[in-house]
Amino acid sequence: MNRAAALDVASQKKLSGQIQTLLLDETPLVIPYFYDQLIVTRANVKSVRFNDAISQLYFERATIGA
Repeated sequence: MNRAAALDVASQKKLSGQIQTLLLDETPLVIPYFYDQLIVTRANVKSVRFNDAISQLYFERATIGA
């Protein structure tokens, strides 16, 4: 395994640039995608939770008040 160590800032910048280039070249492309969602409840409904990742509504803590 190659190891590099640098005490001076210039060498650290050079090595960190090499690491960044390597990571950009070797890392697969990931495109995150999030779509807009609008969740609406009445003003007197509280504690309804929505999970964006799997599009589920959770009502176990929901309350309806005045």
